[in-house]
Amino acid sequence: MQALQRGLFGFGEISPSDERRKEGPEPGSPASDFTCAWRWGDNTTAKFIMMLGQQLIVTVLCLGAVFAAPNPKEDSLNNYIDMVMENLQILIVENGYDPAPLPNATTGFSDTVLGVTWHGEATAYDGWLRGLASVYRSENAEFVRDDDGIVIGLSTGMGLSAMQGHYKLLAKFMDLGPVADVVMDINGASIFFAAALDRTSCRFHVSTMDVTNIGHISVDIHGLGPLNWIFEIVVDMVVNVVRLFIKNTVESIIQGFTNDVLDQLDLGPLGPIIGCDNPRLVLHRQPRSFIPRA
Repeated sequence: MQALQRGLFGFGEISPSDERRKEGPEPGSPASDFTCAWRWGDNTTAKFIMMLGQQLIVTVLCLGAVFAAPNPKEDSLNNYIDMVMENLQILIVENGYDPAPLPNATTGFSDTVLGVTWHGEATAYDGWLRGLASVYRSENAEFVRDDDGIVIGLSTGMGLSAMQGHYKLLAKFMDLGPVADVVMDINGASIFFAAALDRTSCRFHVSTMDVTNIGHISVDIHGLGPLNWIFEIVVDMVVNVVRLFIKNTVESIIQGFTNDVLDQLDLGPLGPIIGCDNPRLVLHRQPRSFIPRA
């Protein structure tokens, strides 16, 4: 019988004392008391382990929050850019660019009627675009440094929120034609912005303001009547004009407004970070449209 009780891996025979060890110590023995004490402490041990686990989770979450939070330099730069955007919004509105007047546009078309080719013309006029003052910082701003690590500029992403526009449309074909309404919705735009630091004046000046993407432009036309067949022709014209207008306005007019803001806005807490003396979070008296953010 003992021969049949060998371990599965042949590590000797199982003796009666081994069997007793498997069954556990006899009641009243020192081993039994130890086992009972351990079993009695299982609940306390489990609670202790659970507490350690909870503390570990809280510690990990706190560390994650610390590492995810922006450092003071990044936070100061973002706040500075946000203040630039707020003042830029004011300048855009005060200078008549929200809503902004859209340029007139004309396109031709033709059709053959009873063997005769007739030419027509569609003119979009009295147009406006609303939403250029929705400009905002879309990414974390970053310092631009030279090979020695000295700050020489900054860069960030900017965006325009959804914009709306409208045109009146006069379409003429065979000396007849309706006056229609053209309604546009533009799904925002993306802009890359960079500025160089002038250490003499301790001011930034725009070096790059490029429109990198203009969202989808949807166009609806009401009132074409029998000339509804020129719908796509008019849509193509309007989309091209509006895209070009947004790009040119941002990269010229709004860039100029941004430089005006940068010239007037002091660096505030950003000054010591980039090595400029006597920084103040104030704005010069002129132009009065600039306001500091509390």
